[in-house]
Amino acid sequence: MTKTTALDKIREARDNKGMKLLILLLSVHSAAIFSYSTRKVLNNLGINRRHIGFTVIDIEKNRVVLNHNGKKSFPPASVAKMLTADFALNTLGETFQFKTELLIDGKIDKGVLKGNIYLRGEGDPLLSIQDLVPLVMALQAKGINEVEGHFYVVSHNFPQLNKVSDLGTGDQKYNPGLSGLNIQFNRYRLLKNEDDKLFTIPQLPFLNFYWSEKKFRPTERFVWGKKNNVYLSKENKYYFPTTIPVKNPMTYTGYIFKKLAQDMGVTLPRPQHEINSKGKIIATHKGQQLIDTVKLMLEYSNNLIAESILVKAALSYSKSPIFDLKAAATTMIQYLKKNYPKTLWQSIALANGSGLSIKSLLGPEDLAYFLAENKDKKYQEVYYPGLLSLSGVNGWIRRRFKKPSIAQRIFAKTGSLDYVAALAGYFFKNGRQYSFSVFYWDPSKRKQSNSVFHPDLVKLKKEAPKWKRDALDRMDLLIENWFNKIL
Repeated sequence: MTKTTALDKIREARDNKGMKLLILLLSVHSAAIFSYSTRKVLNNLGINRRHIGFTVIDIEKNRVVLNHNGKKSFPPASVAKMLTADFALNTLGETFQFKTELLIDGKIDKGVLKGNIYLRGEGDPLLSIQDLVPLVMALQAKGINEVEGHFYVVSHNFPQLNKVSDLGTGDQKYNPGLSGLNIQFNRYRLLKNEDDKLFTIPQLPFLNFYWSEKKFRPTERFVWGKKNNVYLSKENKYYFPTTIPVKNPMTYTGYIFKKLAQDMGVTLPRPQHEINSKGKIIATHKGQQLIDTVKLMLEYSNNLIAESILVKAALSYSKSPIFDLKAAATTMIQYLKKNYPKTLWQSIALANGSGLSIKSLLGPEDLAYFLAENKDKKYQEVYYPGLLSLSGVNGWIRRRFKKPSIAQRIFAKTGSLDYVAALAGYFFKNGRQYSFSVFYWDPSKRKQSNSVFHPDLVKLKKEAPKWKRDALDRMDLLIENWFNKIL
């Protein structure tokens, strides 16, 4: 007969909406499981002790109060965004704003520009179609209603990538391309009309969609071909509307600008890529201040924002070209080791700034010490803990830690991949302040999931959500017991 664990009873209470029973079970098991050693605590929760690592630090005393596998390396997932936020804010400054500029050269004759226009970007991850309206109006203010030369899109000192990570099949909506020009988070919606014809919002006339007879890789939904062709499999089931990542954001942004200009009465040629821009700046859009951009990144865990601010900070810090995300992440590690020498950084390896990679690794102890050092950092009247989501209130932990004894007392960032879960941040209790980090994963299933050709990949994908629910339940109970019984 299978032994019923604390987790099984807690889930049963939760699923049956028996909140009073849930609270009772938590209190009973809180008293029981922490009367044993760490090994027995983890066994009681059904956690393989080799698959979890955690560190809790009393910040005032600079003392580690809980530690298990603290020096072991784990995939941090989106918890890595906390490092990226610190790197960007301290390198670029909290008031930094991305710029998107419109330039022209040549002469204007009877409403026709006998020359070229250049749409130049430096990586703004929050650029929207509405932000482009003043740039079109700047052309109109110059008396331009047609361009006879070329329309160039320019990625100003910024790498052009067709995805932010090699993880998975590359068609996930959270894995878009990246360049100096990004718009609408570099993704679009694909819909069907009454005649079963496919169309997009925003409208993208340069894309062609085809139904393919070919067998796609397991879990793959879209395949990109030549000449801006996108293929859907006849064997797959699709629900519309569906969201698709953009693989060529320079071209994407260019065609959106061209369509907007046409709607406003300005005729432009098709966009072409250009490395350099020349001419006179006639309009500039400035994005949000970096402090606000970072808050959005941490609350919504947006990968495009993370990689954009990583690259921009790495360019500024290194004063040299950055050609890919690995190079930018390596620059960030150099910054971390220089600016946080008390943290040993023995377990760190980063492939990018978002954490969307199984190649990124971090130790619980390193991250907890980093957070302890950062607790009193201040950006425009906001201390570092205030950048993070608050338990029971917002972000990805708004539905977690909602009991009165713990709600609104944990500031933290979540992270997850298939078979990877992480949480790190701060506790505040009875005047004492703690930094903490928890990493939990199933290395075997994660390794199997890495191969897009693994024979069990479809099964692994289907089972991943349940694994995540189980993992979060176990982590939350573990943390709640620290909070109520240990700290």
